[in-house]
Amino acid sequence: MRKNNFFFIVFFLMVSVPPFGYAVQPEKIGTAWVYSSESDYESAKTFLIDAIKGRGLVINNIGNAEAMLGRTAGAVGVNISVYKYADVVLFCKADLAHNLVVMSPHNIVLCPYSIAIYETQEKPGAVYYSYSVPQLNLPTEKLIRRLLHDIVLEAMD
Repeated sequence: MRKNNFFFIVFFLMVSVPPFGYAVQPEKIGTAWVYSSESDYESAKTFLIDAIKGRGLVINNIGNAEAMLGRTAGAVGVNISVYKYADVVLFCKADLAHNLVVMSPHNIVLCPYSIAIYETQEKPGAVYYSYSVPQLNLPTEKLIRRLLHDIVLEAMD
């Protein structure tokens, strides 16, 4: 009987603890890790920027993805607007970036890191945060994923 209890406890822990030790589990959609929250978009964007800057990281650029898509929609024959708001925040963390390029100079393509924040036309009031991390199977990749995850969680708090 004790043996059955042990296996039950192990199974329960395996299914109840999210991977990577994350308390909040993002949804994996394609290559993106996606989080959602009910929030005011402008406040959520401010919280995201504050979470990045609060770690002493410098934001390289904030790209207005929704405006870019709106400008180019007609040229490619698209007549719908997917986003109500959409921005991509680009930033880097020097020690992680240097570790990546020391491993391979071709990893330069992985920096800066980006976190997209957006609200869709289809689901107003739901703010999404997403990022993509390369699957390098290296310790640095895990550190980058952890950094991005922690920034998003702080922004969502």
